[in-house]
Amino acid sequence: MKELLDLADTLGKKIAESPRYAGLRLAEERLEGDDEAKQLFDDYVEQNNRLAEMEASGSPIEPDDKRKLAEAREKLLGCEMAQELVRCQADFAELMNSVNEKIRDALRDAASGG
Repeated sequence: MKELLDLADTLGKKIAESPRYAGLRLAEERLEGDDEAKQLFDDYVEQNNRLAEMEASGSPIEPDDKRKLAEAREKLLGCEMAQELVRCQADFAELMNSVNEKIRDALRDAASGG
């Protein structure tokens, strides 16, 4: 178990050193420094999460709720700093998906005796 945790620690440190993580942190810091951009981003995330919770719980999603999300998205798309953060988040998510895929492949290979 310790060996796996040590490997996970090493992997986490390597990810933290990656350009994609550095770009994400920089974009987050820039957004945090701009109250207007941060508010636009927070409003979008809040509305998106609200709709996701409603959907998960089976609650009806009213047209007004969808409209509010669309409006928040439009405002967000008009903010270059917020767009940069979204791009960096997507890049970092792609990296993490690739890491997870490699782990799944290794597990699949081990399970099949390969």
